[in-house]
Amino acid sequence: SLPDDWNSRWPEYSGAVWYRIDWRHGCGGAPAGQAALAVESIVMAGEIHLNDDLLWRDASLIEPLSRSWNMPRYWRLPQSSVRDGLNTLWIRVTGVAGQTPGLGPVHLGEPEALLRDHEMREWRNRTLFLVNLVISATLGALFFFLWAMQPRQSSHGWYALTALFWVLFCANVLTISPWPFGTTLMAARANTVALTLHIACFCLF
Repeated sequence: SLPDDWNSRWPEYSGAVWYRIDWRHGCGGAPAGQAALAVESIVMAGEIHLNDDLLWRDASLIEPLSRSWNMPRYWRLPQSSVRDGLNTLWIRVTGVAGQTPGLGPVHLGEPEALLRDHEMREWRNRTLFLVNLVISATLGALFFFLWAMQPRQSSHGWYALTALFWVLFCANVLTISPWPFGTTLMAARANTVALTLHIACFCLF
């Protein structure tokens, strides 16, 4: 069942796992091809095949892995690949132990309805975080300049550092690769350090 975290079955396993989803199309007289697919998350990177055709593949399926864990995706399924009756989705997921590797909810259905749901997920999972980062960076820059003009006002400096480390921590939600780090685990450790420094600076502020 989805969402799936394979840590519960294979603790400490890092590597690739294939998910197979069989589904029927054409019930009720719907013309073949009028179908769409939405995937909420792939942790950490993956590729998707529809029957015998490659539908999509992440930029990197080896370290440094692409980061699709918070990237909702949507496709209109090509009419040439969809069969009347039984179809099969093959989803390959490459994950890292300790990073909740697995596959999020998968939706198949009418394109317009799935697109509306996908746009809402994109707003909630990515756009809101981007707005938060822009506001945090702007406030952090403002308080940095206030501190630079009056260094004795140390609270301004601590707030600027608080905002800086929050931006670094929260950027983890939006990045699609672990750059500048070489592996997924290195990026995760750096993210933990950023959170720790954010909390420390906030307490001092």
